[in-house]
Amino acid sequence: MKNILYICVIIFLSSIHLFGQWRIIDTKTDTLIVDICFPDTSNGWAITSETIIHSSDGGETWEVQKYSLDSVDFWKITFVNEKVGYIVGYDGLILATKDGGNNWVKQNSGRENFYLLRDICFVDENNGWIVGLIDDATTRGGAILNTTDGGNTWLTQVERSDGIGYYALNFLDINNGWALSSYGWDNYDDTYVNRTYDGGKNWDSIGTIRGIPSFVISMTSVDTIWTGGFGYSRSFNGGVDWNDNSFIQNFPGDTTFTFPIIFVDILKINKNDGLAIISRLRSGNKYIPLLYSTKDAGLHWDFASIPNDFIPSSLTNIGNTIYISGKKGLVLTNKNPSVIKETTSTLNFELFQNYPNPFNPSTSITYELRNEVNVKLIIFDALGRWIKNLVNENHKSGVYCINWNGVDDHGAQVPSGVYFIQLIILNKSLIKKAVLIH
Repeated sequence: MKNILYICVIIFLSSIHLFGQWRIIDTKTDTLIVDICFPDTSNGWAITSETIIHSSDGGETWEVQKYSLDSVDFWKITFVNEKVGYIVGYDGLILATKDGGNNWVKQNSGRENFYLLRDICFVDENNGWIVGLIDDATTRGGAILNTTDGGNTWLTQVERSDGIGYYALNFLDINNGWALSSYGWDNYDDTYVNRTYDGGKNWDSIGTIRGIPSFVISMTSVDTIWTGGFGYSRSFNGGVDWNDNSFIQNFPGDTTFTFPIIFVDILKINKNDGLAIISRLRSGNKYIPLLYSTKDAGLHWDFASIPNDFIPSSLTNIGNTIYISGKKGLVLTNKNPSVIKETTSTLNFELFQNYPNPFNPSTSITYELRNEVNVKLIIFDALGRWIKNLVNENHKSGVYCINWNGVDDHGAQVPSGVYFIQLIILNKSLIKKAVLIH
């Protein structure tokens, strides 16, 4: 059985370099999708500037979710699990749902002068952070907000009025977080890298990305960070030192690559492989975003061949499945339609989110069986490599809880990073993402 799974891993590794065979899904929203997220293999959410859509079948079909506000301008969406999610946007807007989007409720940011809430990150249902830009008649700057009660109250951790705004953030657990700040006025402004070790009670400036205002961040471990904006930069020591050497393949039909360029979004899949949406000013003063891929941690970016009628806007993934939102309500995916997963409501089993998550040193994995079946429960890493076989035996119906202590099949401790828990039953599977922090 393990030999078969090793073959699957090899196939998956190849698919990372080829990024699969792309196909387009029409969400029927007919306008630009500004952001998209998938907390698990079945449930996904996406937003236009004023519409929320949800998929319960891995992105194949989408339905509009309603909210009661008259005027909105959405920017970013995130979901902690299949029930709890948040949207942020212009004018300090925060929307939250606790029931998978059946009901969306406006939350109070505690501030009246936010121009745009640019990024949001939750590590569990209660603990989350937001960064944004302040711009009113008297003040220009930025702030970092934090909640410990699921957004019922938002408190300001950092506020500044010196013209520097906060553009992106990422937390790997309840303590360890990073935030990018910049003046953002000029194509060659510096970006300041801010780090917290205590959940944002204290923020330290630990590094500077020289001459590149950076607006997006992607990371899968404490050490390696990718950022993008008016250029690309990466750090291999947690954000202290930065390398911005990057060679970008010419846009199709161009003989030279001219600036300015914008890294609209970045998706770090593993140590070396990733995707980026890169835009350049072309004739007619229009920025045209195109998809690029890297196999060497961003040293080289190569043009990725996708359908000509697809214009990308944001990137996300769940395991080895990639989703790219775009204009005209379209979503691009490398997911094979012949292996579309059923929703949990139609399956005879369910995999719940592990707890705690992130975890150290161990986490509990709970699953429910509605029939007597053979169960396989495995762990693999962000590169698709087999890590641990937790269960491979017949189980009667019921609820089961398995503990994983962060070791592989040989008993060796695995490093900090993102891992995936896969429950396989009768050639069908569910996957949850887990984060191990040492």
